[in-house]
Amino acid sequence: MMTQRNLWRALLRMLVAAVIVATAGCATSVGPEGPPGAEGPHGPTGPEGPRGEDGNANVVGAVVELTDADWGNGTYVYRNGPNATTSRGARVVTLAVPQITQEIFDLGMVHVFLKVPESLGAPPVAWAPLPYQFLAFGDAYHYNIAFTYNVGTLRLYYYHSTNDDGVSPPSVTSLTLADMSIKYVITGAQAIELLARAGVDHQDHDAVLRFFQGE
Repeated sequence: MMTQRNLWRALLRMLVAAVIVATAGCATSVGPEGPPGAEGPHGPTGPEGPRGEDGNANVVGAVVELTDADWGNGTYVYRNGPNATTSRGARVVTLAVPQITQEIFDLGMVHVFLKVPESLGAPPVAWAPLPYQFLAFGDAYHYNIAFTYNVGTLRLYYYHSTNDDGVSPPSVTSLTLADMSIKYVITGAQAIELLARAGVDHQDHDAVLRFFQGE
């Protein structure tokens, strides 16, 4: 069954530190401290309050492990021309991701990756960005994995597309899908701006990691 584990606590701390440093660079200079002024109308400062929740550095990531039982049946609709769409039968799984807020939907980015072997059938493995496509045995059709997102949800699709006009791909509804490791990375507008200033492509997974790890 599907499990989920949070990633990048260290990454978030690094991004917070980077934002603090960037903000500090914008501070204005001040003169020497003057004598203390009269106490304001609100009275003396009270005791320190309880520690608040950890700040949001606008970069969130998680890995989701999927089995065949997690996928239902549905359709995937995609544009294949200026005024044309195609609908494919698909296996579909919908994940609840509350970190995809309206602000993320409007201004941020969501990237999704599939863990795949770097060579045929053996480790080491690598993260490949979605949409991901590869040829079926015999080269008559493609396997495809794609995604869409909306506020609060991330939806994954597995479907077939033909590679030969004379061959109809098999239906996906009766397939048993292999276990998959899926990683999603949600990047807020603040982090995207920070990456842009540093000349880092926010869609390059490895480059983003290197930047926030200080490499």
